[in-house]
Amino acid sequence: MLVAALLRPAQAVDLLPTGVIAPPPGITMVQLSYLSSRRGDLYRDGVRQPLDTRLTLDQLQLRVGRAFAWRAHPSYAYA
Repeated sequence: MLVAALLRPAQAVDLLPTGVIAPPPGITMVQLSYLSSRRGDLYRDGVRQPLDTRLTLDQLQLRVGRAFAWRAHPSYAYA
């Protein structure tokens, strides 16, 4: 609990200078992702537990982002 109270949201992400190239301002991008996860039986200490622990997760994610200049620096935001 104490650690969670001390954590704050990140205001920036540090990247290596050659890690990425920023898109030019004014570009709008769309990203569509599909994630699927299937989980089966539960094992504890190598022994299968007698519970029915089947879990299936499917996600469809849509992100829309826009490149812009902020204080003469290339920037990108998405939702």
